[in-house]
Amino acid sequence: MEHPSIERVVELVRRQAGLRPSVAILAETRLERDLGVTGDDGDDLLRAAEKEFGVTFTRESFDLKPGEYLFGPEGLLPDLIGLFKHSRDEIKPFTVGDLHVVICKELAKKADTAS
Repeated sequence: MEHPSIERVVELVRRQAGLRPSVAILAETRLERDLGVTGDDGDDLLRAAEKEFGVTFTRESFDLKPGEYLFGPEGLLPDLIGLFKHSRDEIKPFTVGDLHVVICKELAKKADTAS
C-alpha cells in the first residue's frame, strides 16, 4: 500500500479549510494556530482524512495524553473558558506534517494487519 505524498495531504487540508491556492501550506504549518482549524472543523478534517486515505484514527494515533486535544473550541468559547477556569485542557501543537505522518503510520499498521 503506497503512502500518500505530503502534497496530497496539503491539498486535503486546503479543501477542508476552504483555503485559496495562494495560501502557503507547508509541513510545519500548524492547523490551529496558522490556519485557524478548530473545533468541529478539525473533527471534519480528520474524518475527511480517514475517508480519503482509508484509515481510522484513535487518540493513540496522535499520542495524546489525558486532557490533551488536537483542536480547541471554536469562536469566543476559549476566551470565556479562560475567565472561569484556572487550567485549560492542553492543545497539542499539530502540523500538516504531523497529520501526514499519522496517516502513513495508520496505513502501515493496516498493511501489517492485512498480511
